[in-house]
Amino acid sequence: MFSTRSNRPCRLLTKMAAREGVLFALALGAAASTAAQEAARQDNPFEPLSKDEISAAVALLRTDGKASERTRFTIVTLNEPAKERVLQAGRSTPLSREALVMAYEYDGDRTFEGVVDLTAKRVVSWNQVSGVQPPAIKDDDSQLLTTIVRGDSRWRAAIQQRGLNPDTVKASAYPIGPFSPAGATGRLAIARNEGVVAYVNLTSRKVLELVDNGPPPARISRFRPESLPPARSGVNPLQVTQPRGPSFTLRGHEVRWQNWQFRFGMRPREGLVLYTVGYEDAGKVRSVLYRAGLSELFVPYGDLGEGRFFLTAFDAGEAGLGSYGDITMSPGDCPANAVFTGAVMHDYRGAPRDIPRATCVYERDGGVLWRHGGEVRRAQELVLSSIVRVDNYDYGFNWVFREDGTLELELLLTGLMNARPLAAKSGTRDGEGYATAVGSHVEAMNHQHLFNFRLDMDVDGNSANSLVEMNVETPPMGAQNPNGNALVEKETVFQRERDAKRMVNVVSARKWKVISAQRNALGQATAYVLVPGDNAVPYQDSSTVLRKRAGFVDAHLWVTPYNTDELYAAGSYVYGSRGGDGLPTWTAANRPIANTDIVLWYTLGVTHIPRPEDWPVMPVHQTGFKLVPFGFFTQNPALDVAAP
Repeated sequence: MFSTRSNRPCRLLTKMAAREGVLFALALGAAASTAAQEAARQDNPFEPLSKDEISAAVALLRTDGKASERTRFTIVTLNEPAKERVLQAGRSTPLSREALVMAYEYDGDRTFEGVVDLTAKRVVSWNQVSGVQPPAIKDDDSQLLTTIVRGDSRWRAAIQQRGLNPDTVKASAYPIGPFSPAGATGRLAIARNEGVVAYVNLTSRKVLELVDNGPPPARISRFRPESLPPARSGVNPLQVTQPRGPSFTLRGHEVRWQNWQFRFGMRPREGLVLYTVGYEDAGKVRSVLYRAGLSELFVPYGDLGEGRFFLTAFDAGEAGLGSYGDITMSPGDCPANAVFTGAVMHDYRGAPRDIPRATCVYERDGGVLWRHGGEVRRAQELVLSSIVRVDNYDYGFNWVFREDGTLELELLLTGLMNARPLAAKSGTRDGEGYATAVGSHVEAMNHQHLFNFRLDMDVDGNSANSLVEMNVETPPMGAQNPNGNALVEKETVFQRERDAKRMVNVVSARKWKVISAQRNALGQATAYVLVPGDNAVPYQDSSTVLRKRAGFVDAHLWVTPYNTDELYAAGSYVYGSRGGDGLPTWTAANRPIANTDIVLWYTLGVTHIPRPEDWPVMPVHQTGFKLVPFGFFTQNPALDVAAP
């Protein structure tokens, strides 16, 4: 299933270029790259769509009369093959390559979804989905919005009163969320410029409402790289080198490193996704995860001001983390020994966009792995990294593979805070407490980032996994605890979905264990444990549409039986939704979850109360969670790591 080929041919090509000339090397390199991509697509059912495949999918839809030049393509991505087919042993024929397409037409306010078989070169399905809106159509929504507001006399007058030219001011389309004007239907968005807020119907091309809050008291001097102070002195360079090259093998989007094997891809909606994660033990690759990645990201702001209260973005379901966000990584995002990998996205016309540096893979020092006395081993870790900028925020997703069998998700938050001018220097605005003064005449708003990660666990196979909750308790003083120092761990096996709707509990050191039907040498069920890191609870009132649209935040953990159609915690169509979709609806059926193929949905919250040290650009805030083996191995699997 995984290749053992090395990167040696690439190094040979580099040497040949030096001898034979650059043009020859480029041509040879392109041919080798194309051949490698084709081989990877045949071997890896999750290899992302190529530029040619995206173009072919769009062309087939247009040729078949399903789409036209007016069609706006929101998502063109790999239609992942059926799980049972992927896991089928001894598969004799390659799986068909298919594209999943989501599109929109302003004319008639119509949303479409379909599948294109790229192998057979035919449109498998193309259906209109009524009453829903696709994610943001980057650039196109904003271009249309700008045209509409520039044609509105009220908006033009308000902009002119601020000394600005309405013919040059651009407007960015922001999802209207639950705050649409009464009775409004169609594709709705908000534009805000200099205290002017326009509620716009992109379908009817009209400004529905316009609110002029007056010009801001001052303009904010935002972060500019050229304004940085001189670099501090006295710090010597720290370099990471691997003279013999990386220890991992990368073929297309398949990785092998030490005992780990996995695949990955970048998708327009959720960004970085892991596939078929396994660990080789005693010559056998044992499965840990089938699929893992971000499912949804809800970012509500706690401000009441006109022009700001509607800031309640769903950066995956409404915007599309991988397509709306800037996923290009800078060289400084990864150490010098990293290998960058590319991705292909597309614009609203369906034209592919090549992104050479979308992810990176590298090895790093992991500190002490284990020690006793003078016997010590130092850890080496493999990191698969993606950093995405969504407007003012930057999110980093690091999947860290460790030699002891642990898999960790490091979540990084940085970028720029959503700030506004402040009339006078004070700690809060009018004593309301919704924001913090972070600079001269600048305050930043309180807000949260509420992530949900979908973890399709396949611990030692997917057919008979169960979820066990682990809580530490202290027996009451008495015969079981005469000295008052006893502690025991209580385990509960959950049978149905409603039972497994759970919250983090630091008092009981709560963790959740996914057990298999296999047994280790001690007779214990082999398992992996979800270990929470820092977390938070939502503060939005549960009775509001705002909160109902993000129903997944009602619990830190949800568990569902595997269903190929259940991928997104807030539902498939979030833009303009009124709530109730996704996890709350699915789990209402209270399906059995014991001894079956189960999916864990982990909600991770960050509450950001701004501080002056976060201005003008924020230091990285790190959080995350771990998946740790528990009885999966018969002993410490890192005993064979070489001494330093």
